[in-house]
Amino acid sequence: MGLLDRRPSLRGCAIALAAIAGIACAANAHAAVTVSDDSLALTLGAQLQTRVQRATALDALGQDHDAVLGRPGRSDGADFSLRRFRLSLTGSYHAVYKFALVSATDGVDSAGYQTSRQTQAYKAWIARDFYTGDLTHTLHTGLDHAFFNRSVASEASHLFPQQRATAALMPVRGVGARYKLTGDHVDLGVDVMNGLDTGKPTANADRSDGLFYSARLELALLEGTKPEYRESYAGASGEGLILAVDVGYDHANHVTPLQKTSSLGYGVEALAHQDGLSALIDLRWLSIRGASTVGAGDVSSRQHVYLMQIGYAVPLDAGVAIEPAIRYSILEFDTPGDEVYDTTANPDSEWGGSGRQVDAGLNVYFNKHANKLQLSYARWDAESGDARAHIIRLQHQFYF
Repeated sequence: MGLLDRRPSLRGCAIALAAIAGIACAANAHAAVTVSDDSLALTLGAQLQTRVQRATALDALGQDHDAVLGRPGRSDGADFSLRRFRLSLTGSYHAVYKFALVSATDGVDSAGYQTSRQTQAYKAWIARDFYTGDLTHTLHTGLDHAFFNRSVASEASHLFPQQRATAALMPVRGVGARYKLTGDHVDLGVDVMNGLDTGKPTANADRSDGLFYSARLELALLEGTKPEYRESYAGASGEGLILAVDVGYDHANHVTPLQKTSSLGYGVEALAHQDGLSALIDLRWLSIRGASTVGAGDVSSRQHVYLMQIGYAVPLDAGVAIEPAIRYSILEFDTPGDEVYDTTANPDSEWGGSGRQVDAGLNVYFNKHANKLQLSYARWDAESGDARAHIIRLQHQFYF
């Protein structure tokens, strides 16, 4: 019996998919809620991504593997979850101060009934703009994504329901400070944040963690003002080409007992837009070195993800557009046992371990990214052994 033949009956999954499609068609227009006076402007926003998916996978020995929970066994016939639920309050004061307060409840019920329902602070920052001629200088402090590895900071405009796999290589959201320079054709940002130590063990209690540093440069290579960074432009008219390079360094991380770990991540991106066309090449590397604090020898690994994706939006009647899309990813995580579709650092099973992954999808835009329905199929094959996975996802996004 082949892998595709082992899948549960389609009936329940088809009903689930139809339910979400009905929700998408019901709500066709929405706008942000804004109140303002002469000095203060406040905007209330929300993002709700409702997902249903079905996954079938095999491990390196050809045995059933649950790609949702990352363990031996079979996934359910259909799994509903809230991929993202965000509430935001953003605003400005006297046009030079900007701020954002965002809460997140992500992956709700993705691992089972009543799981992952905790709400956390997702963003809480304030920024001050200064102007010199055509340039804007911004000082930014608080909790936010670093201006680095943009695969983790553009969720609303994702080309697929699943994040691109470069998000696995040093995704940074923390508390710190940033300086950013913005011009018509350039964005340059430098961040300094707390180090990425998620919990120093007792064995390293006498060690001091370092900080995280990053820098990113984005250049617009065509005439006109640099466009906003989006994975998909949802068929908007216009053209743009952005070239980006960045580097991030996490110094003296002591999260591993009796070890000091330092990580260097860097990447190159090219993002193109030509009316209905949205295309992205994302190449990212991560080098990790763990130095023993007791003379037991060092441990190191080198990881990379190379991917290319493209979508083309075709307008239909009444402002609706459809966008077929495809993505190809080469994954190398250089860790023991990574030849399996694991979820250790990827709880929503959006990419596999070392190997190759192909994502194909179709997006329906009822009101750009504010109201869209995304259908995708992902196939992952391990770099060695018999491990592979097939995952179908349908996701509706409500965003304002």
